[in-house]
Amino acid sequence: MKSTDARPKKLLRPSKLNEDQKKDLLTRIFQKDPSAYTQDPELQVRIKDRLGWVDAPQRMRPHLENLKKFASQVKERFAHVV
Repeated sequence: MKSTDARPKKLLRPSKLNEDQKKDLLTRIFQKDPSAYTQDPELQVRIKDRLGWVDAPQRMRPHLENLKKFASQVKERFAHVV
């Protein structure tokens, strides 16, 4: 997609997929396959760099206890957060 394009190219939407297609789509998402979102090669390159969220729960699991401790400390010190 070029910055001069009036609007982005169409992304794939799962709303009309059958169950097998939905399962395939989820598999591709969890494999960080950017073609799950679009067939446009330029957009795929950009999307591929933004799929770190897919495995974030697994990467953060070892830090869970520290995160809980931090949350507890924040609750003790602050009544409001903006």
